[in-house]
Amino acid sequence: MLKVSALTSVADYFMICSGDSRRQVQAVADAIDKLLAQAGCSPLSVEGMAHANWILMDYNDLIVHIFRTETREFYGLDQLWGDAPRLRLSAAQLQQMKTTPSRRASPRGRPSTPPSLRGR
Repeated sequence: MLKVSALTSVADYFMICSGDSRRQVQAVADAIDKLLAQAGCSPLSVEGMAHANWILMDYNDLIVHIFRTETREFYGLDQLWGDAPRLRLSAAQLQQMKTTPSRRASPRGRPSTPPSLRGR
């Protein structure tokens, strides 16, 4: 997880991850969506699910990028956002996520970044 709030107004956090196959990438996207849905978050938009080379999930303050391994290497977002502080979240921290309205208004009034990620 990258904290990009000081570098861009697009989001506060980027989550960048990858899988070795189309099915793995889709499974990661499904797992993230399920976990965040349990915390009360729904994406504003999801792009790339059909081809699953690069899936982008927009949760307002959190943008999730899920790549096929070779696509991740090609685009190099990890290096592009290399100045952003890196955060490591444990499975327990992810399970404890709860939502409240974001400090930045969502265009559709949906909850965005869980408070457990804010202020890190």
